[in-house]
Amino acid sequence: MNKEIGNSVIIKGVLFGVLTGGMIIAALLCLCAIIFVYSNSLPGQYVEYIMLFIDFWGGLFGGYISARIIKARGIIWGCVCGLTLFFIILIAGLSTSDSTLTVSTLFKLLSLLISGIIGGIKGVNRKEKIHIK
Repeated sequence: MNKEIGNSVIIKGVLFGVLTGGMIIAALLCLCAIIFVYSNSLPGQYVEYIMLFIDFWGGLFGGYISARIIKARGIIWGCVCGLTLFFIILIAGLSTSDSTLTVSTLFKLLSLLISGIIGGIKGVNRKEKIHIK
């Protein structure tokens, strides 16, 4: 498939992928917050793992949506979507906290990159629906 892809399709795909991934992350964070409030016990040692899990799903859906819109090079555009999500989360985290970059930041980067790539591969390889007229 050696199709020429326009810049507007790429921008639209990555933008919608990042927005979808960000909404998934925000929704899952709200769900976890509600669960933690009503459970009255916050397992502190599991918060980092829960955050990695949430980031993974956000990257997966973001990469999937990006690749479905662009319809080519799912690895590249899924990776771009995951990397963009990472930088948004990193900037938001550093602007609201005094903490610096840690090993957890590296794991978050890897989680978003890998899940974005997986989502991009799945999005490109998804077969189109057959419409019978």
